[in-house]
Amino acid sequence: MWHVEVGHVLFGGVMELDHIFLFVENADRAMLSAGDFGLVETYRRVHPGQGTANICYAFENAFLELIWLTNREEAESAAIRRTRLAERADWHRAGTCPFGIAWRGQEGEQELVETWPYTPPYLPEGMSIPVATISEDPSLPMFFQSPGRFAPRDWPDERKGQLQSALGYTTIEDIELQVPRGQGIPDELKVLSGTGLFSLGRAESWEVKLMIGKEDGTRATLSLPFWELDD
Repeated sequence: MWHVEVGHVLFGGVMELDHIFLFVENADRAMLSAGDFGLVETYRRVHPGQGTANICYAFENAFLELIWLTNREEAESAAIRRTRLAERADWHRAGTCPFGIAWRGQEGEQELVETWPYTPPYLPEGMSIPVATISEDPSLPMFFQSPGRFAPRDWPDERKGQLQSALGYTTIEDIELQVPRGQGIPDELKVLSGTGLFSLGRAESWEVKLMIGKEDGTRATLSLPFWELDD
């Protein structure tokens, strides 16, 4: 296992971590557990036509998104089906991967991996989200480029609030993406890892460890999905 800073120069631009999502089954329970770790809600949102809703916890450079299914019919519709969000939401029972990782990049940059244009109903007309084609396999994380262009520290004050300063959390410094033992690691996953967005390791099931910097120079480790492990 190796560690690198999140955000590297690539193809004449910068490819930075934008956010990581985790599908949760019990949103209230997940929010309580996030609160126990000291996280403070930044915002929440419903995704019309996609069949999901979320709550987000923003750090200075990126954010954690807890997402859950609100309308299975929408999530399985023709416009959404290719994302495999419905299957990801069923990860407890289906053995799929509950995680997604989004990066920020500049338009026109050379693509590292093959993508397809995702056009959910909630996006403005003419906009799309590039989604890695390997994400069509729901046993792998969903990888995509965020439509957002700015880190949370650069958001308007009314959106970013106090970020995670209550307990002195600053940035997401590293991500360890732990792949289930016995599951193959596609070349595309290795390529994305090579950018510094995350490192790769092994565990019994899909897990993520967020290394979070603090104002005093120390780090805290948030292991996901820590609130689901009792099930």
